[in-house]
Amino acid sequence: MAINLAEASKLSNDILLIGVIETIIKDSPILQNLPFIEIVGNGLTYNQEKSLPVVAWYNENEQWGSETPPQFTQVTAGLEILGANADVDHFIKATRSNLQDVEAAVIELNAKAIRHEFEETFINGLGTSGAKDFAGLDAMIPVHSDWEASTAYSLGDYAHSTTWNGLRYECTVAGTSHATTEPTWPVVEGETVVDNTVTWTCRHSQLVSMGANGGTLTLAKLDELIDKVLGGKPDLLLMSRRSRRKLNALSRAAGSYLQTERDEWGMFIELYNGIQVAVSDWISDAKTVGSSTDCSTIYAFQMGEGALCGLSSPGLATQYIEFDGQGWAKSGHNPTAAFASFWSDFPPLQELGSVLGEDVSHFGIELVSPNRDPNTAEWFHIYIKPLVPSAAKRYVVRFTWRGSDVEGMLIKFAKTEDILRKLIRKIERS
Repeated sequence: MAINLAEASKLSNDILLIGVIETIIKDSPILQNLPFIEIVGNGLTYNQEKSLPVVAWYNENEQWGSETPPQFTQVTAGLEILGANADVDHFIKATRSNLQDVEAAVIELNAKAIRHEFEETFINGLGTSGAKDFAGLDAMIPVHSDWEASTAYSLGDYAHSTTWNGLRYECTVAGTSHATTEPTWPVVEGETVVDNTVTWTCRHSQLVSMGANGGTLTLAKLDELIDKVLGGKPDLLLMSRRSRRKLNALSRAAGSYLQTERDEWGMFIELYNGIQVAVSDWISDAKTVGSSTDCSTIYAFQMGEGALCGLSSPGLATQYIEFDGQGWAKSGHNPTAAFASFWSDFPPLQELGSVLGEDVSHFGIELVSPNRDPNTAEWFHIYIKPLVPSAAKRYVVRFTWRGSDVEGMLIKFAKTEDILRKLIRKIERS
């Protein structure tokens, strides 16, 4: 089941995780709407429809034709890691009284940076190869070259007609194209045409062209783009701010306006023909198309399983936050003598003292959870020891709290101070 990040945050009891998700998806129409599928492993292999099987009408007792099975292209999408450290420098911890405000600001800025990086990569990809390759929308919607004469084509190559017709053609028999004459291209998906020694098969195209050198957006072209999305309307029209301004101008010129409504965050969103119009600052307005260098792209897509969606490992997670602190507890007693008295009747220490020829005492106590591993994300460690020299009559109290529930840790810390004082008094009264 695919679930978007906004819904995922509702299923979490982790206050920090909810806050990070809300910061990441706020102001991001992509992440607000994009559903994610949890997978086990580091990738997902799926079949992309290439061509439908051939079907026909038959009379009674008529001989059925030979079977023509559907064709698929197998595609593998891998998981990549996107994250950031949200550390606060120890100097800041030591010199700022509003530590929680600083940490909250650092976490919020890191979440915002993650949002920006994801949105840019979602559009443009990483442009890398190997383990961290991430294709992006541009690479998922391939742009093919126009047909060329006397050219060797391999099986699986694609070409467009030199006069754009909204379709693309797959080389299903390898060979060399005609020396002078472009074939008469079929316009029904699955039909073929022989081009010298090459056979081309008509395929659906995901592109709407504005011409060899680009062109000015029109409402008719936008409607054509919407019609390219099969199986219903798109869920999102994603464009640059300049393209949205142009769409608003076209709507006003046609005597209407884009529809508006509020999303679940209380923000106004615009709709064209009932489809949300979303803006991405990472869609360039300076793309080169032919002789033009000021072109842009508008994306129309459905979202969900069987459409565009993201992949995630099981469970969205944030790493823990660790609080370190140190303080002093005043006393009217000698802390070293208090600990010596507290442990004076502990037989193993008496035995050790007889071997060493010295009195032996604990020089402090450490408090931890016996049920948690110190290497896990949830842990605490409290250390109380006498301040040297003992004449100071103070205890050093050091503590480490580690976890992802920031509010919960602060509540526990506030309740701990009085209890630790009681523990010290108990030691001194022994």
